[in-house]
Amino acid sequence: MVFEYLFGAKDAEGHPMLMFAAGFIYTVISVPLALLLHESAASILAVSLAAIAGVPLILKIVEFESDMLDLYPKSVFTRETRVIVLYLWFFFGEIAGFTTAYLLLNPSEFSAATAFQMQDITYVESIRTSITGNAVRANIFDIIFWNNVRVYVIGILLSFIYGTGGVFILTWNASVIAALLATEIMETGSIITGIARFLAILPHGVVEYSAYVVAGFTGALISLLLLQRGWNRHLIRDAIIFLVTGIILLYIGAAVESVLFLAG
Repeated sequence: MVFEYLFGAKDAEGHPMLMFAAGFIYTVISVPLALLLHESAASILAVSLAAIAGVPLILKIVEFESDMLDLYPKSVFTRETRVIVLYLWFFFGEIAGFTTAYLLLNPSEFSAATAFQMQDITYVESIRTSITGNAVRANIFDIIFWNNVRVYVIGILLSFIYGTGGVFILTWNASVIAALLATEIMETGSIITGIARFLAILPHGVVEYSAYVVAGFTGALISLLLLQRGWNRHLIRDAIIFLVTGIILLYIGAAVESVLFLAG
């Protein structure tokens, strides 16, 4: 793939739909390619292929942060919003690409391509089941919040250790969302009805996944900070702000989910 060579970070900054297109192209191609290479490992292989393809472009976006520091040295909101919006468009493109690819598969191929994603969804459901069985003794909010914090910390560590700007954590979460969305569409036999059922998770899902996007971006900021010559106080401040923002988002998401759980 040569997308990152055709469109630089500054081009994407002015036209964020280019990031959406990149995310869509990388993921919609990765699924059939993974099935062709090794069907039994297609679930994780597709995510890996899409993430590898996206790394050069995302790293350019991370480097673009340096230019933002010079242009907006004192405005955290102006500076980081411009960069994180590009992350979000890439993330949305990946969701659309994975969903499209999954819907084009036959049942056996779909099972192979979403095996680990469905395990992740099943794991979340098992947590909810355990909550149901221990509703009197357990604090529902604590169970949900600390499980999400665990995923959040892992996302930051992956982004920081491998220095990929959080591409893998973004791509993995996009594949899980897409697997759930595609399942709803196939079960209902209608795109509109499937999307409507899927949207039922949005009250807390949007907040939680926003936190995971922030986690990837925070790890990218820390990586950039270490690559800079000397400690840049603006990057340190931004990393701390986004780290705390992610925790706050997880707190809000857990609060909403626990209320919806009790109401249901």
